Amino acid sequence: MKSTSTLICWLLFSLLLMSTSLWAQQPAISAVTPAATQVEKWGKFEATVTATATYFNPYDYDQVWVKATFTSPTGVVATVDGFYLQNYQISNTSNGALTTLGAPTFMVRFAPNETGQWSYVVSMTDANGTGTFAAQTFTCNAASGDQNQGFVRHQGSNYLKFDDDSQYIPLGNNIAWQSGNAYVSYNNWVTKLSNNGGNFFRLWQCAWGLGIEWRNSGYEGLRKYKQDNSYYQDWLFDFCAEKGVYVMLCLQHHGQVSSQVNPNWSESPYNVANGGMCTNTWDFFTNAAARAATKNRLRYVVARWGYSRAIMCWELFNEVNWTDDFTNHQNEVAAWHQEMATFIKSIDPYQHLVSTSYAYDYYDPVVWMMPEIDLTQTHYYAGVSNIERVLGNGVKTYLEDFGKPTINGEFGLTTSGSGLSSTDPNGIHLHNGIWGSIFSGGMGSAALWWWDNYIEPRNLYPVYQTISQLVPNIPFRQAQFAPANSYVLGASSDLIITPGQGWGALADTSYVINAAGQISPAAANLSEYLYGSQWNTEYRRPPVFTLNYALPGAFKVRTGGSTGTTPKIAIWLDGVMLLEQTATINTTFTIQVPAGAHTIKVDNTGTDWVTIASYTFTGSGSAGDSYALMSGDGQKVSAWVLNNRYNHEYVKANGNPPVLTNGTLVVPGMANGNYFANWYDCQSGAWIAHTPITVVNDTLTIALPAVQWDLALVVDGTAVNIEKIPAELSMNLYPNPIADETLYVDFELEQAGTITWEVIALDGRILQSGDTEVFAPGVQQLSFGWVNNLPAGFYWVKITAENRAGAKPFVVRR
Repeated sequence: MKSTSTLICWLLFSLLLMSTSLWAQQPAISAVTPAATQVEKWGKFEATVTATATYFNPYDYDQVWVKATFTSPTGVVATVDGFYLQNYQISNTSNGALTTLGAPTFMVRFAPNETGQWSYVVSMTDANGTGTFAAQTFTCNAASGDQNQGFVRHQGSNYLKFDDDSQYIPLGNNIAWQSGNAYVSYNNWVTKLSNNGGNFFRLWQCAWGLGIEWRNSGYEGLRKYKQDNSYYQDWLFDFCAEKGVYVMLCLQHHGQVSSQVNPNWSESPYNVANGGMCTNTWDFFTNAAARAATKNRLRYVVARWGYSRAIMCWELFNEVNWTDDFTNHQNEVAAWHQEMATFIKSIDPYQHLVSTSYAYDYYDPVVWMMPEIDLTQTHYYAGVSNIERVLGNGVKTYLEDFGKPTINGEFGLTTSGSGLSSTDPNGIHLHNGIWGSIFSGGMGSAALWWWDNYIEPRNLYPVYQTISQLVPNIPFRQAQFAPANSYVLGASSDLIITPGQGWGALADTSYVINAAGQISPAAANLSEYLYGSQWNTEYRRPPVFTLNYALPGAFKVRTGGSTGTTPKIAIWLDGVMLLEQTATINTTFTIQVPAGAHTIKVDNTGTDWVTIASYTFTGSGSAGDSYALMSGDGQKVSAWVLNNRYNHEYVKANGNPPVLTNGTLVVPGMANGNYFANWYDCQSGAWIAHTPITVVNDTLTIALPAVQWDLALVVDGTAVNIEKIPAELSMNLYPNPIADETLYVDFELEQAGTITWEVIALDGRILQSGDTEVFAPGVQQLSFGWVNNLPAGFYWVKITAENRAGAKPFVVRR
């Protein structure tokens, strides 16, 4: 008989053998449960995977890996990764609170692109082997609803398209993180954006926003992904798909790998001080374990959200040049981009677009030219009166240099955002930036950065309404539109040049200005920074301008809002220095110029740099700025014409600028022939005129209507569909300006009917409206006595009557 101790030892040994045997078993999948067996094309198919396997961390694909292989009705095979999640539900829509829903589990998601019956097989792999589940099927039905057009694609054009071959022009702004609860914030912001014609925003996965991997504040470190933030993104991307809004999802921001610029490196789970593998910030780009951890996160992101057609683009990094010691590690950063772009495309069966970003013009051509990078973007912050010039120059430069779709991914008047509501309370620079970037050849509108402290509190969402109505009538992609040379004659004014080149770029030094006020090379090659004679001298490129003054005038240099140490502005006229003064910020330095041909040189003879807001040549330019696009065959032109004094600085200082009259738009390079020209008002969206026009000498020359703010032009060979676009309603407002009087609005109706009217602030807020007025044909009148109680400022009256619409500005003075 065995002793008690021997028996206990035997039992323990037997248990150990049993546990070892169980531990060594390959994964077993007991059930794959689809949420539905009927899914629309490009919709979401998802299935829960019930299984047992051996792992310590279910988010680590090196420990446990769920995959699903889908076979289409025509035999095409696609493989997607699965992912581990804790599901939730929004239990309180007023505050966005979540409650858990069931136990954590594995899941697969897929978006079918063929109608008919699909089959799929799910497998699970761990260190002990692979287990599979029997094949199952689901049915894919035709896409339903106007918002399901498939995924966003880029196929050999400056513009994007959907799977259904319709063009996609992004219109929107940054909404990088929430203010408070993610559900409450994004439900509010995305709804307002969508309701006003917006269809795009840029989102960051950052620790204080909807990041999924970090440490502290609810995060658990590397390869462990925050589930409540992940669920909010589940909801958000489905919500965006319903709204027809598309997201550039930024997967990494510069602060995560920086100890100097918006630094978060001290908190990073990659930092060796926090148990990570990177001794220095730049090790993030080269350390094998760090790259493997990043790929694990990318695999999870694609597995969980790759199905979503609402994701327009994966953005690998935000402003990567702000990471530590970037200049000395630029090659390693480029190699990292090559590796990660290649990897994410290899695991993404939907082939979402891929991009990245740099601050200012500090781009890396090596990265932008990579075939795996589908689109480029610029970020511009410039405290200038006509920021649309900077944005447009950036778009044209990037198109010329890289030949890919490009977008102004961020822009603003300042990098701090402070004071915007007083600097430009009416969103004029936002409006001009949107129109200018699109008609410079951008794949979409420039995206303003300041969403939470400017667009939202000022309710500037209506700025997207008119552009969203016009864009569908312009075949940007189908006609292969590209930037075209254009200018406005007959509206003489000062020539104001806004530099377009950021820090560290090597500018041109010699510029020629012709009689039409055009500068060559473009202002995009003119640096915003005037470098001093002692520091940063490797960037010094003092500009020299050659031009003819038809009449005596002046030359002015206006500094921007920032400066280095003791800079000095020096100006030479025809080789003679006429001015040398200390360069204080936001200051204008002026010399007088006699009539005739001259060369003007500007330099910084002080110690360090100063920013330049503008160079002004009095009487040498035009009051009209034009931004034109031409089709590949030269038979279509779309243009935007701006009264360039209609900018936030001029309007704030002087009120409504003089109307631009007697101007002529000139667009060289258009094919000779007979066309139709259609003018649109950019405030009301009204169709102003539809006239035949003949192009001769390969140059479009067309008289401009009176331009209060801006107008859009479409010239092609077809008559406009006036059933879709309201014609202009003739209106007259008086007295204008007003003080304590009643404002009267006369308008003329062709037939009896109901009209709607709105009085609109420049920030887009509808102050009052009505839609029950019934009028007879002929000249009619509305009166608004209450407007004399409005604060001093600039306003609009808009009237719509069936297929006609009109908008006119008025000024309240105190």
